[in-house]
Order: sequence, then C-alpha cells, then structure tokens
Amino acid sequence: IQLRYNDPAIRVSEDYVLLYDRNGTGLCVANGYAEYLNTHTDSPILTASMNQNGDFALVTDQTDYRSAVTVYDSRQRLLCQWLTSQYYVMAASVSPDGQHFAALCLGQNGMELTTRVLYFDIGKEAPVWTVELGERQVYSMTHDKSGGLVIVCDDGVARYLDGQSTGRLDFDRSLRLLSAQEGGDVLLAFDTGSAGSRGTFIQVLGDGLSSLWSGSFSGLPRAMDCRGGTVALLMADRLESVRYVGETIVRDTLEIAGPRDVAVSPEGDPILFYSDRAEKVLPDEENE
Repeated sequence: IQLRYNDPAIRVSEDYVLLYDRNGTGLCVANGYAEYLNTHTDSPILTASMNQNGDFALVTDQTDYRSAVTVYDSRQRLLCQWLTSQYYVMAASVSPDGQHFAALCLGQNGMELTTRVLYFDIGKEAPVWTVELGERQVYSMTHDKSGGLVIVCDDGVARYLDGQSTGRLDFDRSLRLLSAQEGGDVLLAFDTGSAGSRGTFIQVLGDGLSSLWSGSFSGLPRAMDCRGGTVALLMADRLESVRYVGETIVRDTLEIAGPRDVAVSPEGDPILFYSDRAEKVLPDEENE
C-alpha cells in the first residue's frame, strides 16, 4: 500500500491495521490480504484508536465545533459521531464489545483548564457516566480486555467500570512514558530521574490494579510497546526486552543502531522498524 502521508501513525488489532495522517485527512484500513478503506476525512485527524476486534474511533478538529469523535465498526461502517462545542477531545477509546466509547475531554472552568472523561453508549447523545480529573495531566486512556477503562495521570493510574473506581496505584516520580495495548491486561509506566529511568509493569485485573514488576534502566526509551507477555524498550543504542511468564521475569539486551521505532507481535516478539525495512527479533536474538 502506497500512502503519501506527512505524519503517518499506525494502530493495530488482531486482524486489521489502521493508518492515518496526523493533522491531515488521510485514512486507511487494511490487513495482510486486502485494502478495505482508503479515503480522506472532511476534517484533520488529531488521533485515533482501534480495539482488538477492529472497531475504531477518530478524533477530528471539526469545522464549527471544537472536536468530534467518530466511531466505526470492524467493517468500517459508521456507528456514530459525537460533536462538541464545549470540549477539546484529546483521545477516544472504543470498548472491546464495540458498544461504548470514552472521550478524554479538556474544558475550561473560569481561568482553569479541567479534564474529564465522558463515557457513552454507542448512538446515545448524552454520556452515561463521567469521571472528573480536575487539573491532572493525563497521559493515556485505554480499555482493558475486561471492558474497564484505564486512565493514567501524572499522579497515578486508575481503573473505572460503570463509572466506579475499581482500583488505583499512585506514582512517586514524574511519569514520562506509557505503553498500554487496547484490550490488553498489562501496561508499562516509566519514571525518570537524574541517573536514568525506572520502568514498572502494572497488571490490570478484572477487579483492580497491581504492580507486577519494577526495574531500573540506563537512559530513557525512544519508543516502547508491550504485547504477548513482552515489553520492548528501544533505547539510543540497544533494545531492552522484558518477558514475563507467570512469576518468572526474563530480561534481555540487544545492542543495535539505526531503528526508529519498535512494536511487539501478538506472540511477544519485538519488531524493529528502520527507514527501509522491519526486522523481527526472536528470543534467541536471531533476526527474521
């Protein structure tokens, strides 16, 4: 697929790949066999997300409104569009069953900027519940595989279900990076200090959150991804991978140069992206 995007971004599900042009209008959905959608939106795309079934949401800078959230099903059929003149929408996430979506909204209360999450049933105009986040800085919002909504702020991570908090973990340092897969059950939070950085696995459970693993690293990752029991960290001169199987943690380091990004396959193998190719890194460090 040849796409002429100025600032391309990618989102993936079990069977589909969503590609879009950030702050542009290009949009494409494909898999390994066919191109299902290749179009341009009416307004610039700010961000997008896709759940594991292939349902996806676009956040656009809509004319005559502050923002819009448009939700499509896995067959690229329009499900609903929510337009708002009250909020700037920073992110959206579709639930695993495709029946709900969440919008992370930035509003103004007098001279103060406030953040809240609005949670909608597909096709309904009004939110079914709201989470007030106040003046917190929000880094990420995603659904876990059980349908809970996981929100990561500068002071901690919390999980919500049906508008009620089911668990929370506080952060002691300043969070800089986060990797969380839509529909996943593990996310990675990163704190930074003067001597390096510290990564923490946070396990998302059906009834809450728990800290799974924590370790120190030299330097700050340029990119990261987690899936299939593996967290991959792309550093300036190496690839750090941490694999967990039950209570066993295996940490590997591979010295490399040149990759621009990293992703992890559903099987847990890191994939390095160069300017002209992609390479899969197997557990025995042999490239495929």
